[in-house]
Amino acid sequence: MERYTLNKRSNKRVEIIDITKDLNDILAKCEIKEGIVNIFAKHSTAGIVINENESGLVKDFQNSLESLIPTGNNYLHDRIDNNADSHIRSFFIGSSETIPMENGSLSLGTWQSVFFVELDGPRSRKFVVTIIGEWITSKIFLLFSLKSRVILRINNSQSWFILNKYFIKWNKKISLKDSFKWFKHDWIINLRKFHGIFTIMVF
Repeated sequence: MERYTLNKRSNKRVEIIDITKDLNDILAKCEIKEGIVNIFAKHSTAGIVINENESGLVKDFQNSLESLIPTGNNYLHDRIDNNADSHIRSFFIGSSETIPMENGSLSLGTWQSVFFVELDGPRSRKFVVTIIGEWITSKIFLLFSLKSRVILRINNSQSWFILNKYFIKWNKKISLKDSFKWFKHDWIINLRKFHGIFTIMVF
């Protein structure tokens, strides 16, 4: 799991801001490439929604919010800080969304975007982005006896790695970081920063 913070600034009291690119920029830095992404607004007067980024539709959504839950409708909470409409709108919108992640980016539909909905701006807002999935840079430890030969195939590259106590060969086109450590008559091979499905044969 990895966790990031996204900071955004709104410029209007009610504003609908597309944050899809911000999220994909975060995912580009992340070492997890397959899994799920949760975006959570740490505010009670802001929300997260997924829908189409078409200017007319976005304006329709804002108009509908303001029509269904109007400002200054004799709300009890307005006696405290005069923003009850913002809180009630947030109740209906929700504060988070969870999205699949594939190949290091959001797996959204063709017309889908992720929006931050400001309901009581202008303000600076903070969002927590939590990414759960497969660690591409997780250490893969392959232990084998010096008397054994190991053939390691990385399926998606169609390349073979032949390892024994004398040599290791690899296709130079592949970017692969290897570290070798001596440990009780075994080699520990630590393959890092490589994404693949591994087939291992020991003989």
